Amino acid sequence: MSGEQFFFWLLALTTCGGAIAVVLNQNVVRMAFWLVVSLGSVAAIYFLLHADFVGATQLRSEERRVGKECRSRWSPYH
Repeated sequence: MSGEQFFFWLLALTTCGGAIAVVLNQNVVRMAFWLVVSLGSVAAIYFLLHADFVGATQLRSEERRVGKECRSRWSPYH
């Protein structure tokens, strides 16, 4: 097994584990953390596959998605 294959499988397991943790947690802060872990792992897989633009877009959309979720949960103006 080469180094790229090892990192791919490590990131794939991290992505799946983070997604499962999002579903199983009931605390919103922990859910947001595991969502960041899961989506960050997806972005890392894109970078590993030399799809730099897609990886950067994934990170940017992740930032917007999690930031919007946190603002809507804790904002008194929603």
